[in-house]
Amino acid sequence: MKNRMRVSLLVTMLAAGLLLLASVSVFSAETGKVTELRFSIHTPPGSVVHTIATTWAKEVEEKTGGKVKVTVFPAQSLVHLKDIFPATTKGICDVGFASLQLDASRYPLSLVTGLGIMGWPASGQVPTQIWTELQQKFPQMAAEFKGVKVLWHYITMPMTLHFTKKIVRVPEDMKGLKIEAAGPLAAAMKFFGATPMVTSPTEWYMALDRGLEDGICHNYTPIWSLKVHTLLRTHTDVDFGLVGQAIIMNVDKWNSLPADVKKTLDDLRPWIEKRSVDISMDQAVEVRKICQGLGHTILVPNAQEMKQWMETAKPLHDAWIADAEGKGLPGRAVFEETKRLIQKYSH
Repeated sequence: MKNRMRVSLLVTMLAAGLLLLASVSVFSAETGKVTELRFSIHTPPGSVVHTIATTWAKEVEEKTGGKVKVTVFPAQSLVHLKDIFPATTKGICDVGFASLQLDASRYPLSLVTGLGIMGWPASGQVPTQIWTELQQKFPQMAAEFKGVKVLWHYITMPMTLHFTKKIVRVPEDMKGLKIEAAGPLAAAMKFFGATPMVTSPTEWYMALDRGLEDGICHNYTPIWSLKVHTLLRTHTDVDFGLVGQAIIMNVDKWNSLPADVKKTLDDLRPWIEKRSVDISMDQAVEVRKICQGLGHTILVPNAQEMKQWMETAKPLHDAWIADAEGKGLPGRAVFEETKRLIQKYSH
C-alpha cells in the first residue's frame, strides 16, 4: 500500500514538473523573442573600434538577458564607411559606427572637434564632455543627427603626424609631403603646404610601402591595428584635432524595441562612452610605447616650435568659421564656445 502511494506521489510530482516546464517553454516562446541587431563598423577585428563594438554587444546581450543579440560586421563587410549614416536610416544596418571625419559634409558644426591646434585638454574624457555640452547649447549641432537614434558618442585621442622618413618639427617641414588625411584634416594639410591623400584604411600599407604617400595624420591606434607602424618610423606629436565618433541606430528599429530594452540601452550610454574613451586611450598609449621600443623618432614640439604651429593654424580656424557662417550656421559662436570650454576644463 505504501509503495503504491509513493509511486502515485512520484507520478504526480513528475506530471506537475512537466506541466511547469511546458508552461515555462510556452512563456519563453511567446515572450522571449530575440531581437537581432546588425552593427556595421569600418575597421577590422583587433582594432579599437572593433573592441569597443564587441564590448558593447556583449554587455547588451548580458543586460537584456539575451533578449537582444548584436552581430558586429567588421571591415566594411556590410556597409561602406562613407555610407554609414544613410545605410542606417534605410535599415541596411540596424546600428552604425559613424566616424565624423569620414563623412565631413554631414556634420559641419560637430567637426569643430576636428580643428587642429586648439589646445584640447589631455584628459580623454573631457573632449567628449565638451562635445556633449556643445550639442546641448546649439540645436543646429544636435540636428546633424536627425533621422537616427544616437546610442552614444565619444571623441578619440588627438590626430598626430606619422611619417615613413621625413622629420617634421615645424610647419615649414610639411611642404610638398603627401599625407593621408580625410575630411577637415585634408583642409589642414593644404594649409600647412602638404598634399592630402584619401584612401581606404585597407590601402594604407600599400600606399606607404610603395612611396605613394609620405605619411598619415591620425592617432596612434590605427597605425598599429592596420600594421603600418613598421613603415612609419618618425612621429610628430602635434594635435591636429580630434575625431568624433557617433554610434547611431535606425529609428524604426529603435521604436520596435520593448520599453525595458530601450531603457537598458539608454542606461548603458554613460558606461560605454567612458569605456570607449578608455579603450582608445589605453591602446594609443601602448602603441606609442611600441613605436618607442622599435627605435622610432617621436618629436614633441618645444614652446617656440609650438608657437609657429599655432600662428600657422589661425587662418585654418578662420576659414572653418567663415565656411560654417556661409552655410547659415553659427560657426563663430560654436568656435568661441569651444575655446571657452577648452579653457574651462584645462584649469
